[in-house]
Amino acid sequence: ETLKTITPLAKKDLKGKAFNQVKFIAGDAHFRTEAWAESVTNLSLFVSSLTPAEPNYDTALMEMGLAVQKLGKPEIAMIHLNALVSSCPKSDHMPMALSELGRLYYEAKQYPQAKGHLQRLSGSYSNAPERVAGEYYLGWITLNEQQGSEAERVFTASQHFGYVVRTGPSDPLCADSLLQLGLINLKATKYQEAYTRMTELLSRFPKFEKNDEALYSAGVALARQDQWAAAVANCFQPFTNRFAQSELLDRTFYEWAWCERRQNRPAEAVKRYEMLISARPNSKLIDRARFEMSELTFDKQQYDKVIGDLLKALGEAKEPGLREQIQHRLAWAYLGKGDTATAAKTFEALLVAFPQSDIAATAHYQAGECRMKLMEFLPASVHFAAALDAKNSKDVHESSLIRLGEAQ
Repeated sequence: ETLKTITPLAKKDLKGKAFNQVKFIAGDAHFRTEAWAESVTNLSLFVSSLTPAEPNYDTALMEMGLAVQKLGKPEIAMIHLNALVSSCPKSDHMPMALSELGRLYYEAKQYPQAKGHLQRLSGSYSNAPERVAGEYYLGWITLNEQQGSEAERVFTASQHFGYVVRTGPSDPLCADSLLQLGLINLKATKYQEAYTRMTELLSRFPKFEKNDEALYSAGVALARQDQWAAAVANCFQPFTNRFAQSELLDRTFYEWAWCERRQNRPAEAVKRYEMLISARPNSKLIDRARFEMSELTFDKQQYDKVIGDLLKALGEAKEPGLREQIQHRLAWAYLGKGDTATAAKTFEALLVAFPQSDIAATAHYQAGECRMKLMEFLPASVHFAAALDAKNSKDVHESSLIRLGEAQ
């Protein structure tokens, strides 16, 4: 009804103080009906023709700042909101303007500007409802800005997120604040506190979009407290049922496998590794899962399967440390199978690829042992001599010295 009455008037070039509010009324009506472009057009005409002393001048700037965000123009929104903050410092809209500016600057990764507005909000308008959002973004700024020590950042961020949880229990940002507090505790190895935060989140906000991360993290918190059965029953197993499409599914299966290993249930651990490989064939954990699964089958002396798995893992693994582990385990698998010649070559290939390896002394010694079995005494003596000079040679020093003499 307002638009029907005011639109014809707004299109006219009416003069006189009595008509000053026409453009505002039209812009405000369009704003309330979510006609963002029309709202901005009328409000801009209102603001450009008047001074900050005019009634509703601050409201017009506030609504313009919000409307242009809806039009996908955050930079323009900052201009309007900054104009409000600078020209109307006593406006009732100041808390919202500061909160919006803080968020917009945060999203633009302009952290100093964001922090300035949000700290002003917390200091000058400490009881305003908008402070909840302000504290939330101050928490994220603290984590992202990388200023001060890690301990200082964690403490300050916890204070900000904690304020949101205490003061805005029904605020949409409370759920993520609980999640961040839980993750901070998890990183700080405060596992029981982390578990408490995550379960509180899951209980209070059952439809929160990041509950997969909360449930996974709760499981990790239990597992790190050696509560492996509880981690599986309460977290990892339910996770695979509830969040089968989650990006954390591979990590969940991996943690689940380790829980089974800690409980001396290798067959169950192998099943979880196999589920990980099947469900997420492109996961970054695939190579490590194959290697760790081979460790379990190695213990059962299933050498052909171990060798097949390790060769496949070696062909795909890119992480140097993991490739070193795979080659070392592969050499031992060939030894277990009785293929001494291939074992020797594999130990030697490891030493070529990783000459400064922490296991170089052991690898040289084992390569020497293989060459001795093959009656190849000259290369055997070279390996035993190298073992004496290699890093971490203490464990094989005496044996290498004896075998060197025998080979010579």
